[in-house]
Amino acid sequence: MISHLQLRHTSFTEVSIVVCENGTFEGESSLTHNLNCGLLDGNPRLWRLEMCVELKTNPGKPFAYTGKICAVGIIEAHPDIPEDKVQHSVQLAGASLLYGAIREMVLNITSRSAKGVLMMPTLNFQAMLAEKKKPEKLQDKPALSHKS
Repeated sequence: MISHLQLRHTSFTEVSIVVCENGTFEGESSLTHNLNCGLLDGNPRLWRLEMCVELKTNPGKPFAYTGKICAVGIIEAHPDIPEDKVQHSVQLAGASLLYGAIREMVLNITSRSAKGVLMMPTLNFQAMLAEKKKPEKLQDKPALSHKS
């Protein structure tokens, strides 16, 4: 069955992954993300979302990588979705789709990088939206994993 929410476009607007020379996977890091969501051209069934994810490190105990990746997506909501549920549905699906694309991009870039593969954690956007919190800073351990 085809979803009532369709991702019509995805693109990356910023991609930066930097190898920290003295960093290790035992270093300290923080992962932050921000999701912006709004109507596209005033159409209540067409939404533009932008997600930025930033990986920072503690200079005193550097992590293997730092970076920032931003992606934009256009999501179309089917008319069967009640109008009062569209925004929540779009935010939930959009956050999951864009974060998944960002996560895959980081995995692809680091798979051939000096420090090895970085697998970002899976996030629960449903819980975040249920708590009515704007996506906020998540602390590191064991948020990031590595495979050689």
